[in-house]
Amino acid sequence: MPEHFYVIKKVLNNNVVISQDEERREIIIMGSGVGFGKHVRDIVDPKKILKIYVLRNNAFENRFKELAAEIPFECFQLTEKIIAYSEDHLSQKLKDGLILALADHIYFAVQQVKKGEQRVPLMNEEIRRLYKEEYKVGLEAVKMINEYYHIEMLPYEAASIAFHLINAELNNHASDTSMILKGTNEILKIIEDTLAMKMNEDTQGYSRLVIHLKYFMKRVIIERDEWRDEFGTALFDEEDEQFMQINKCLINIKAYLKETYGYELDGAERVYLIIHILRVWQN
Repeated sequence: MPEHFYVIKKVLNNNVVISQDEERREIIIMGSGVGFGKHVRDIVDPKKILKIYVLRNNAFENRFKELAAEIPFECFQLTEKIIAYSEDHLSQKLKDGLILALADHIYFAVQQVKKGEQRVPLMNEEIRRLYKEEYKVGLEAVKMINEYYHIEMLPYEAASIAFHLINAELNNHASDTSMILKGTNEILKIIEDTLAMKMNEDTQGYSRLVIHLKYFMKRVIIERDEWRDEFGTALFDEEDEQFMQINKCLINIKAYLKETYGYELDGAERVYLIIHILRVWQN
């Protein structure tokens, strides 16, 4: 951590204060006892700093205030460990707002376990199949939570934790992520039903297809017309039996996208879908 003296602008509670960074941006500093006995214009003890977050807006500060008053600091510490593990395992930086959403979820889930009210999360199967790495991280997070709180949270909870990680990766709203999952799953079903096949989820071709479909559905739902290209299907022999079978998939996928999202499949998207479906079919 770079050498910098943080001057307290506001004390939210014993473990959370507001200050400024070197660029004079307002920041939230979290750490055990970082605000204990402190006042405005006091210097933050650097040894007590656990994490620093850039204060993007008043809503972020208000949400931090609200949750810091409700959730024990130890839960934030555990959540930060889970986020650090996730970033390392997934090899990417997750957005700062994740700490609030995930800590809130973990604390609520722990209380539910203690009351004996665990439930299987919605879209558990879709997340397990379509976001395998995030689901693995979720399973590890469940172990960390169980060890910390001495409880027996069910492995199913890994899907809910993975869902928060996915939102943080894509910088999506939860509703967008749900729609991406649903759309991806529906297109996979269309491919299997049209080609009368069951795809092998352990193959590289399947993984590539799923990755492509997730990004494709993000374009359909969020980016819409930001990504367009003129690209024909001249690379393929339209009289070829395999192409004709795959083309049936495209017709069904196009109909699904048009009816559900009002989205028109373009030439480039058709080609990429053909390539990925062909790889899976030939495995």
